[in-house]
Amino acid sequence: MTMPTDPTKFRGMRPSAAHALAEIIDNVDEAADTGALVGKCDFVIELASAIAWQIEEGPGDAAELRELGLPATLAKSIAEAINKSRGYSSPSVDRLPGAGDETMIDVRLLSPDVTLEDLGLISGMLDVSNPAPARDQFNANYRHGGGWRPSDKFTLGDDDSLGYPGDEPLHPLAEITFRDERVLIYESDFVAVILPDRSFEVCRVD
Repeated sequence: MTMPTDPTKFRGMRPSAAHALAEIIDNVDEAADTGALVGKCDFVIELASAIAWQIEEGPGDAAELRELGLPATLAKSIAEAINKSRGYSSPSVDRLPGAGDETMIDVRLLSPDVTLEDLGLISGMLDVSNPAPARDQFNANYRHGGGWRPSDKFTLGDDDSLGYPGDEPLHPLAEITFRDERVLIYESDFVAVILPDRSFEVCRVD
């Protein structure tokens, strides 16, 4: 006999929403009721439909749920519950899919206080199957923020800290190795693309 899903594992959800989702996950053999999610939770239709589809078809995909607005820990717990109920194994939480491709982007967190949720959708803007350099991919995928518009006022320290006139240095929170480029993510959503010769560009990608 399968133990019922514990709704308390869905951290960040209201209790009524967590119970509604647990009930749906525990009844994956039945048609997933998207309307139940929408009616009892604060989800938008697109997110509710994605969860319902994962319950019906599997596997649970935390990266997809993060892209639709769920916090990383909550997306992970939902995907794990769906996968457990369907007998799938869950993907690693520190690897994100490239935009539009199954190739995985490796994200190395550089601080114990940083989570993937803190990085937002930055890593999802890169696709290693696309031959374009990182700056061009950011420019194409960050249209809502004006594209990749680097500032020439930053300096890059030997320890990869970012200097800006009048401000304290910023230290990287995470690093993505993107072919021969390094992509460093800092506080306040600043992103640096560093080439092998240490030339670099910095843009705020919020």
